[in-house]
Amino acid sequence: MSKRNLINEIHSVKSRSFHNSRYDYMHRLSRIDGGIQDLEESSGRFKNELLRYIPISMVACIEAFFKSAVRDFIDFGSPFSDNVKNFNQAKNARIDFDVLGAVQTKSLTIGELIAHILPYNNLFDVNSNVTTLVGYDFLSAMKKFNKKSDFESENTFRSDFIERAGEIFQSVGRVYKIRHIFCHESPTSYKFDYVEIIHDYQNCKAFLEQSNSWISEILYPDAPVTQTEMNIESGERFEERERELEELILEIKSKIYEDEPMLDFNHDLFDKCMVKWKEYRELHANYKADIVSGGTMFPLIYAEDLSNVTNQKIESLREEFKLILSNKRLELFD
Repeated sequence: MSKRNLINEIHSVKSRSFHNSRYDYMHRLSRIDGGIQDLEESSGRFKNELLRYIPISMVACIEAFFKSAVRDFIDFGSPFSDNVKNFNQAKNARIDFDVLGAVQTKSLTIGELIAHILPYNNLFDVNSNVTTLVGYDFLSAMKKFNKKSDFESENTFRSDFIERAGEIFQSVGRVYKIRHIFCHESPTSYKFDYVEIIHDYQNCKAFLEQSNSWISEILYPDAPVTQTEMNIESGERFEERERELEELILEIKSKIYEDEPMLDFNHDLFDKCMVKWKEYRELHANYKADIVSGGTMFPLIYAEDLSNVTNQKIESLREEFKLILSNKRLELFD
């Protein structure tokens, strides 16, 4: 049996996700909602066959969401990253030098690595993973989470969730079970109820919404709640990354100037590279945000991608010029 290539697996998964975040589930659910509407308007012979794909898609959405959540918790840092040692899978995983090198060069994070090797095969796995990271029972916390909002619809939703938490968890478990039957068996005589599948799907949506609100509150308790506030904050976050990048470039140029007799460094070409890179950065952000073009989320996704690409550039410049930035190059020539 060939050795499992964790780096390729993780990069492949990331390449198939548009934003690679917890918020991808919103776009996926909107498409499932559209599929359900088409089913309701259909009277075709194969309506029941198409209905089977709803629990399959729902479980895929849940697994991707919680894989992103685990990554977010671990990459956030302490206290969650301190609890990684409590995962049996993490203890027993054989991490080779290629994986360590990928972590060192920032091509993948510890959170991505651990999240990728953990199981998400049922609600028990999901609860166990999150519970291990936060240090207390996740599902119990979900039953009690009722943060007051400025929006009455959110308050109503949370009150309803708390009242129906047991029923909602049962729906999640049932959807996992049905998905397993549809994916791994050929249940030609299996009877399933359209109303029950749609009901369970709606409960799974509520489960993800409550989970996302709870996770966001744990990680970022003072985060903005309105779309306008989120757009403003994401813009400010990008401006901070941009200032950090410009300061790094000035530092690199300053140290290179001091050491110029020893370096064959073309300042003009370096500047032209940065101009072209910034053009790429803007195109990339427009590409990422195009899915919500014309919507209120466009500024948020646009600015978030600008920040992410800028962070990558900062890390790559630090790696490229690490000897100069650490003043070690001069020592080599002493």
